Amino acid sequence: MPNSLTSRSDASALALEETFLHFLQTLTFKDTRRLVLKSPPHSCRIGVLLEMFPKARFIHIVRDPYLVFLLDRAHVEIALPSARHAKDQAHQPG
Repeated sequence: MPNSLTSRSDASALALEETFLHFLQTLTFKDTRRLVLKSPPHSCRIGVLLEMFPKARFIHIVRDPYLVFLLDRAHVEIALPSARHAKDQAHQPG
């Protein structure tokens, strides 16, 4: 029976959960403080996360999508100088 992570088979879902658990253990190997995951895709995995970690807590944060877009665009321009160059070229007359 598929779990709430995906519509995959039990074996596939179990492999995904084991891989995710290994990832979390790697993150906490040297730092054993409470782990905070801020990735939006995890909001689609709440059912599985609760199965794996029954005492988990979730915080739902709502952000202005316009501001998020502007921030993400700025990050892309910083990370990819070619994106900034293409934007500059597009705004030049001629």
